[in-house]
Amino acid sequence: MKPRNSPLPHPERKFSGAWETCSLPIGISPAEPGDTLHINYVYPRSREDVTGILSGIFSGKKGNPVSALASRLNLPRRFCQSILLRSLGKPIDAEDVFRGSWNVNGLSPKKVAALLCDDTFTVESLPDWNKAMATRGGIALSQLDLRTMEFREHPGLFAVGEALDVDGITGGYNLQFAFSSASVCAEALREKIRTDSPAKGLRLSTEE
Repeated sequence: MKPRNSPLPHPERKFSGAWETCSLPIGISPAEPGDTLHINYVYPRSREDVTGILSGIFSGKKGNPVSALASRLNLPRRFCQSILLRSLGKPIDAEDVFRGSWNVNGLSPKKVAALLCDDTFTVESLPDWNKAMATRGGIALSQLDLRTMEFREHPGLFAVGEALDVDGITGGYNLQFAFSSASVCAEALREKIRTDSPAKGLRLSTEE
């Protein structure tokens, strides 16, 4: 799978939040079982850079390694705790073994850096229809004047958003298209009303 870097959230993969960089298939084709997702939580820092930072943190004798990691890399404390637990082979809901002490036994800067800079997940399955967030199909864009969202063969009729044959990966793209196409349509309608009002008795509303 060819990767590309993209600052996108990926709730359809059961991830949410704007990951700093993800390796995804070229284009907008959906993930398939067997595909991999690579996440660098501290982009644009490199693994070598982060390994050096962690070596300095783990060699210290004061404070708590979770708090130190969170502060140094500007990450949530609970997230840092889960990363450290995973590097030790423990489940992320395990007891916080770092609480109240400087316990770095078993922590490896290289292992932790690998999780922070290239955390890898494999797509095992796709959700069923009941969990779908976007569907294909709708009115063909070729039927519209995209400068106004008005039907070419039916003047005065407009269509926007999910009524159109437009679908993107989740993460805000479908919402953005809906908002943008509606904005274009609203401006076109405003201008149409302004132009037609003297002849057809239309007027712009002054209500908020």
